[in-house]
Amino acid sequence: MLYLTVDKGGLECIYSGKPTRDQTRWNEHWQGSVMVLPKDSIERLIGRKLTWKDKPFAFKKVYKSTPAIGH
Repeated sequence: MLYLTVDKGGLECIYSGKPTRDQTRWNEHWQGSVMVLPKDSIERLIGRKLTWKDKPFAFKKVYKSTPAIGH
């Protein structure tokens, strides 16, 4: 499952595992991956703003892959 977060400074991230919060940011401790997202990406993905005060948002949306054109 993927988790969306916003840190205290407004940095938007997506984690491959459930992160925990420290004083200013989120951390993922189980050898997962994290990727910083462009500003306002989370609102576009889930339809609402996420803030530092919010818990991580469990992102469950799944997209089916399609074969490449010409294959």
